[in-house]
Amino acid sequence: MKNEIKFGTDGWRGITGFDFTDEKVRHITLGVCNYLKEKHIRPKVVIGYDTRFISGHFAASAEEVFRLNDIDAMLSDSFTTSPALSYSALKNGAELGIMITASHNPYYYNGYKIKGPYGGSATVDMVSEIESHVNNIKHDREFKNHIKDSVNENHGDFTDVKVKMSDFNRSYIENLLEFVDTDIIKKGFDFPIVIDPMYGAGQKIFKKLMTKLSSAEVFEVHGSLNASFGGINPEPIGDNLDEAANALKDNKCKIAFCIDGDGDRIGAIGENGNFVSSHHIFAILLDHLLNRKNLTGRVIKTVSTSSIIDRICAKHGLELVTKPVGFKYISEEILAGNVLMGGEESGGLWVKGYIPERDGILMSLLLLEVLCMEKKTINEILKE
Repeated sequence: MKNEIKFGTDGWRGITGFDFTDEKVRHITLGVCNYLKEKHIRPKVVIGYDTRFISGHFAASAEEVFRLNDIDAMLSDSFTTSPALSYSALKNGAELGIMITASHNPYYYNGYKIKGPYGGSATVDMVSEIESHVNNIKHDREFKNHIKDSVNENHGDFTDVKVKMSDFNRSYIENLLEFVDTDIIKKGFDFPIVIDPMYGAGQKIFKKLMTKLSSAEVFEVHGSLNASFGGINPEPIGDNLDEAANALKDNKCKIAFCIDGDGDRIGAIGENGNFVSSHHIFAILLDHLLNRKNLTGRVIKTVSTSSIIDRICAKHGLELVTKPVGFKYISEEILAGNVLMGGEESGGLWVKGYIPERDGILMSLLLLEVLCMEKKTINEILKE
């Protein structure tokens, strides 16, 4: 509690049991409560969590603080992805979404993400105000008493308390299936694929979606709960994808779709076992939107994203906006309007018409749509 709590490019993170503790989660949540009460008469929040060690416990602690402060809180009934949580904020008319996750960071981290009512990352101004409320509590002598009083004797046992729980995944899946061309996918998806949720929160949703679209074989790796993520970081890059690449080769698959620990970033593996970065996925999907969907608008990228995006924009006469690292800056441009596609170097991508949130599973479905429409491999399309 000695240092100020600062929200970085995508929330606040810390090492579980060292600086990311139950007390600190309650501290931050109390600050969020004060922010909400200042802004709204009857505020509402939705809360989700990933597959990390005791993420569900931290989410329950946040729910308890909201409830004891007379804020309507809805808790996910199981682990869920960040995009699913964001969508639930919009669908349920919540003022904020709270996601307990450390995304692609190592297993010993956890984090506290804040989502806006529109279904995307909280804006810079929103985060700044919340930070101020959180850090104003730091010197409050009554804080420890408040935390003590807020701990229910039956914490973790919901039999005697009125906890609102909801299945956020079902409506999220329905929304994704409406967003892609399922007819084209069902007609063309006749080849085996690999999916890799990297032991993360997408492991139930990802396979369920793919098997809904085809009877083709779907091979899943890292699709179980593992407190140490099997010794890998849940980030879809480099050596972290070796097992997915091996599964692709062993089963003669056409592509592997890989998403990070909370399901909002994407990486892929081509039919030869080669890594296809998010820079190239950005380019493939942008080309798809322009040449096959006949859509237009501004394109937003971060400073470290490949110049191939610049060249595509120049060829089509599109306005290109370059922002600092952090998807919240892209989200602000999306909210401003007239954006065709936005993306960052770390695998977070967005396309026109979707909630202002990056989504690894959606991008996988759109890539699958491209493959089925073109009847080509990802390497052939990338070469073109």
